[in-house]
Amino acid sequence: MYGLAYSPARAASRLPTLGCATYEEWKALGIEFVRMQWHDLTSTTRFRVFPIESFVELLTSERPGMGMLMAAFGVVDGGERSGMVNGLTFTGEYLFTPDLSSMRKCGYAPGHASVMIFAEYKNSRKGLDGKDTFEVDTCPRTVLRRVVECVTFPHTAPTSRLISFCTNPVMQRISVSNFWSA
Repeated sequence: MYGLAYSPARAASRLPTLGCATYEEWKALGIEFVRMQWHDLTSTTRFRVFPIESFVELLTSERPGMGMLMAAFGVVDGGERSGMVNGLTFTGEYLFTPDLSSMRKCGYAPGHASVMIFAEYKNSRKGLDGKDTFEVDTCPRTVLRRVVECVTFPHTAPTSRLISFCTNPVMQRISVSNFWSA
């Protein structure tokens, strides 16, 4: 539209990546801490900070990631109206796995790098397509990845219908309380 050809891959190629993946390279860049972060269903950025040595140890485990309460995506901070997005539970645990392709230095926090996470089930389950998977279909980063995959294929449908098609199975499973606003 308006003479600009936009594609998610083109935008992603302009992001500043670290271009390294070893402890020595990260230390050479002055990284002392890594923030594993995610956006929850209320569009709040949340994170856990690890010393670089602990993060590297986490990456060398059999299944790299950190355990997190299933409610982590839906806790709403609203003073007296605090609560949780409907449909989520305080019981159970996800495995938050780092997406190293998203690792960036934090310009606002010298010595820190951030990395986004994917939420996974600890045991495989049937996915939206009926196949076994560890993917959590309501993980915001997983939803984003599905939308990007969906829109990178040639299509003729209006964008609003396409986005609805790409996310519809997920959105049907999320019910938001009346005190939450976007």
